[in-house]
Amino acid sequence: MSTSSASPGAPRESKCRGELAELAFLHQATSRGLKVSKPYGDSGRYDFIVDTGRRLCKIQVKSTSYAKSPTVYGVSIGRNLHGGVVPYLRSQVDFIAIHIVPGFQPCDTIEERRIELLGQE
Repeated sequence: MSTSSASPGAPRESKCRGELAELAFLHQATSRGLKVSKPYGDSGRYDFIVDTGRRLCKIQVKSTSYAKSPTVYGVSIGRNLHGGVVPYLRSQVDFIAIHIVPGFQPCDTIEERRIELLGQE
């Protein structure tokens, strides 16, 4: 039972949304011919390793449904640690993949709009 003031299913919904975002990234990356590996466990700083053919890249996947305007979405680019958000270091992550989910309905069908890769190779 959660003691936070968030809605009763918030942690589960957040985890579900994260899992859906990872699946969407995996689908997009592999359909583009990239080789993708998933590290064992979920305590690492990155979610996937992508082989571009020239190098291995550490990818962290984030998702958001928070629309600041019809074309601008907000997303927290950091990891949660002891109730705060800690930014990722360049040495920990090469790219952030952001999965935008407008009108997210927890663990229901979603309409994938796009996945953006941010960063420099």
